[in-house]
Amino acid sequence: KKCEDDGPTSTSPAGPMTTWPKGRPVPLVLILALTFTLSLVRTLKWFSSPSPSLSSPVSSSACFAALPFPLTPSRNLPHRKLPAVGRGLRLRMAVAAGVTEEGPGRLLFLSKYHHRELRLRGGETSKPLSSSSMKPGSRHRCSPRSNVSNKNLEDKEGEGVKDALRIVKKACDALSPLVRSIYYAQTSETCKQKADKSMFTIADGLVQELLISKLFSRVRFKAIVAEEDVQCNIESRPYSVGDYHIPLDSEIAENIEAARETLNIYAQELETLEAKNPIFNGLSLFLDPIDGTKEFVHKKGHCCTICIGFAKDRRAEAGIVYRPISTPNTWAAGCKNEQYFDNNLSEYPDDDRDVPTLLTPSTSSPFLLQLREELNAEQLAIGGCGNKALTLLEQPNTWYVLDRGLSRWDTCAAQAVIEAHGGEMMKLTAFCDEDASETKNYAYAETSVNLDWNPKAKLTPYNAKKKEVVEDVVEDGDVLGLDEVLPYANICGVVAFPKTSMKQLQAIEAATKSAAFKFEPYFT
Repeated sequence: KKCEDDGPTSTSPAGPMTTWPKGRPVPLVLILALTFTLSLVRTLKWFSSPSPSLSSPVSSSACFAALPFPLTPSRNLPHRKLPAVGRGLRLRMAVAAGVTEEGPGRLLFLSKYHHRELRLRGGETSKPLSSSSMKPGSRHRCSPRSNVSNKNLEDKEGEGVKDALRIVKKACDALSPLVRSIYYAQTSETCKQKADKSMFTIADGLVQELLISKLFSRVRFKAIVAEEDVQCNIESRPYSVGDYHIPLDSEIAENIEAARETLNIYAQELETLEAKNPIFNGLSLFLDPIDGTKEFVHKKGHCCTICIGFAKDRRAEAGIVYRPISTPNTWAAGCKNEQYFDNNLSEYPDDDRDVPTLLTPSTSSPFLLQLREELNAEQLAIGGCGNKALTLLEQPNTWYVLDRGLSRWDTCAAQAVIEAHGGEMMKLTAFCDEDASETKNYAYAETSVNLDWNPKAKLTPYNAKKKEVVEDVVEDGDVLGLDEVLPYANICGVVAFPKTSMKQLQAIEAATKSAAFKFEPYFT
C-alpha cells in the first residue's frame, strides 16, 4: 500500500508503520539494522564511561538509569529465560554497575559458573552484594534473627539433595524443643558413661530413633551408619530409652509425641521427593544425634549439634550441622556438587587479622601445643566437631586441627557443610604428607574394617574394638593392628579451615609439618 504524503500514518496489527517521504514502507531489515547499530553504539559508550565503585553504595534506580538497556521486571508473568549471550551480557553489566535488585522480589547475581536470576520468596529483597561475595563458596555471615541467608539456588535437572536438606532442616527445628526439655531436666538417670568412656544421654537415643524410624522411614538409603546402639520405645507411653522409662506426665513425653507427628509429615515430603527424583538409594546416611554429649551433660549446650551427613561414592556429599539448644537455633547446610549452601549463623566482626585462631578440645596434645607456639596463634578451646565446623564459618581466620578422638559420623556432615561453603576438611596425615601420596579425605561407606589405615595410630578406649583391653591412651606402646580398631574411627587426624583462612594456607601447612616433626601426633 501507499500512504498519503500528508495523511495519517498507516497502521498494521503490529502497530504504526514508519514511511519513506515518498510514501513507501520502510523495509523491516533496515529497521532492525538501525536498531542494532544504535544499541551497539550506546553499549560501547557505556563501557567507555567510568564504572562506579563496588565498594561505594549505589542505588538500584541510579544503576538502572546508567545501563544502555531497560531492566523491566516481569512481576505477574511467568519467568522467561533470556538468550544465553544476551542474558549473560546483561548480568555482567548489571553486576559491574553494582546492581543487585531488579524490581520487587527479584535479585540479580553473578557466580563463577552461571549467570542467573533469583526470585526471592514473598517479594523479599536483598542488600547489594559485591561480585566477589557472589562466587560459589563465598560466605555471608547473617544475624541469627535475620531471614536473609547466603545460598545458591539454581534448579538443575536431576538435583534433589538440597531439597532433602531443606526438609531435614525443618525436622531439626521440630526436634529442638525435645532436646531442650531433656537438656534442662537431665539427671544422673538420664545420662551414663559408655564403655569407650564417652557419654550417652536419652537425647542421643531419642533423636536417633525419631530420625531413623520416622523421618527417614519412607526412603531407602544405601546404608545407615549411626553412633548409638540402643533400643527405644517412642510409639506409646511410657516411652523408654534402654532401661530408662520416661515419666508419663513429663514435658519430654509431650515433646516426643509432637516431634513424632511432625516428622511423619516431613517423611511424606521426603517420600514425594524420592518419587520425583530417586536420590536416596545412592546415598549413605551418617548420623550423630547429639555431637558433643559431654558438653551436653556439663551444661554447655551451645557446643552441642545434630549432625546429619549424606555420603556418595565414599565422599561426604551433603549435610547439615544444627545447634538445637542455642537461642536462636544456628545451623549450616550444603551440598558442594549442587552448588548449594545455606546458613543461619552468629554474626562476628569481619576483620582481617593476621593472627590465626586454633580450635582445640579442652585438653591439647604436645603436638597441638607446639603448633600453637610456632604460629603464635590464639587458642579457642570448645567442644564438639560439629560446633567447631560452625565456628569456622562464623569467625574469620580460624583453623581446626586435631590428632585424636573422632569418628565418621562426627565429620561427614561437618565436611560436607564446610566444603559447600568454600572451605576444606581433610586428614591430618594427608595435610602433612610431603609427596601427597595419601588420599586426602576419609572414606565414608558401610564397612566392617577401617578404610583409612594409619600404622602410626595407637589404641584407646574410643577406637578399640575390645574396650576391656585398653585403659587409656598408649603413648609409647606398639601401633595397633587393623583388626583391633573400629571401622569408623578417624585415626588419621583432622584439619579443617574455611574459605576465609586460605590466604594463610602455606604458613599453616609449614607450621603443622614442623610441629609434627618435633612432637609426633597421637593419631588415636
